[in-house]
Amino acid sequence: METASIDRIAFCEHLAHRTWPSRTQENIGAWILRENEGFTRRANSCLALGDPGMAQGCAIDRVEAWYRQRGLEPCIKVCSAAPDSLDGFLESRGWILANPALVLSKELPAAARMAPDFVITDVPEARWLAHLAAWDGESADKATLHADLARRIPRAGFASWRSGEEIHAVATVALDPTSAHLYDLVVREDLRGRGIGGGFLESLLSWAKDQGADRAYLQVLESNERARRLYAKMGFAEHHRYHYRVGQTTARVSCGC
Repeated sequence: METASIDRIAFCEHLAHRTWPSRTQENIGAWILRENEGFTRRANSCLALGDPGMAQGCAIDRVEAWYRQRGLEPCIKVCSAAPDSLDGFLESRGWILANPALVLSKELPAAARMAPDFVITDVPEARWLAHLAAWDGESADKATLHADLARRIPRAGFASWRSGEEIHAVATVALDPTSAHLYDLVVREDLRGRGIGGGFLESLLSWAKDQGADRAYLQVLESNERARRLYAKMGFAEHHRYHYRVGQTTARVSCGC
């Protein structure tokens, strides 16, 4: 159940936009067109908040043309801060619903001592990137796009949970400026269910608090029940929900939430 006001939802969506920066951006009024060569729907979708400065149908035509010119699927991110009639209008035009997801948030308590297994750097190191790409099943091209996007985040920590030379988990904490947004939180598949995720997440939040953040946000697919149980156990509550509407196309399909 959503707990945030429309203004707070819009704030959070713009936070996610700034802390997961696409390669190319262009505006239609207040709407933001985003392109990142197809890597993640978040970075390859139109953030439709506010007034596009023209009739809604004309704005959607512009969105569709912009993505088709770039060989990408037309995609619009829809949340309750979007124009009221947008979702139904897109559905009536045959745009398909995709990737329903939740944004969760948590007020950060006082920073605690971080676990000795926790390591964080201000740039994504080669080993960190290699583990993330392997665990996410990314192709070489997709791994390169992921690395390029990570390096564009204005201020972030790239964290890992280690045992000796072995990396057991990775995550990104993007900061802007008193809020933290968590991305790429992945525990090695054969080690899941052993308590690593909880300890790692606790250290991530402590580090974010130490950097000046007072609230943390993250996104999770609605279907990812295992992750949602962990986040609920760690005190995260639903902030709002969103999904994408995708125009039917044979162009490159983006992925993720």
